[in-house]
Amino acid sequence: MVEGARTDPEKLVSSSVKTVRAVRGALSVLEELARAQPVGVTDLARLTGLDKSAVQRILATLHEAGWIQPAASPVTSWELSARVYVIFRDRASEALVARAEPVLRRLRDTTGETALFVLLEGETLVAVATAESPHPVRMALKRLGLHLPFVGSSAGRAVLSRSAEETVRRILGDDPDPAELREIAHARRRGWARSRGEVFDEANTVAAAVVDVAGAPLGAVVLAAPAYRLTGDRLESAGELVRAAAEQLGPQAAVERTA
Repeated sequence: MVEGARTDPEKLVSSSVKTVRAVRGALSVLEELARAQPVGVTDLARLTGLDKSAVQRILATLHEAGWIQPAASPVTSWELSARVYVIFRDRASEALVARAEPVLRRLRDTTGETALFVLLEGETLVAVATAESPHPVRMALKRLGLHLPFVGSSAGRAVLSRSAEETVRRILGDDPDPAELREIAHARRRGWARSRGEVFDEANTVAAAVVDVAGAPLGAVVLAAPAYRLTGDRLESAGELVRAAAEQLGPQAAVERTA
């Protein structure tokens, strides 16, 4: 093409290249699955307008390629795999996750419990890295890319404790639970948040926010363990360890490493 010439790419494609209907169908299934996961064949056929047999073939292909995986419950449903997250993660987030991984391993080795890094993507909390406890009974992620709730989770409370008030109101709604607001306020004062069986049955977690140079949250470091091991008297010491781990991922720590 001659430099400086203007050509409409859409016209070029539509006039000279024949599109592939099957690819459009696969992308449609992938998009609807991402919105509705976990979701089954019947619902995907309804959402996409495709024939059930076509949806089944597309799902089998996507599964074979590693883009989707069977949901744990119900067994006839599907969900996105971690591959989707890994491919589309932006460069800045990728660097942060890479820096988080050795921090998580040190936290795991120090405490003997599972350490997680949760990334804030827009207004969604996504578990993106983990170092699992060696204990036979332990907390473990079902999959990377798992979304965590803001309400009730230590990660959500930690992130909201470093968020602007308007963001807190937008996420919690017009009539937030006073107990939730108290937990966020406690997290703001001490630098770490807790959750005692409120998201995961019989499990306690503590978390601290990772912030950027302006103090805005980027995500959170989380320590998760069965409640009988991470008992009330251990929460404070664990919270301080998690806060220190989160500080290792902050902007000052990054500057010191590159200096």
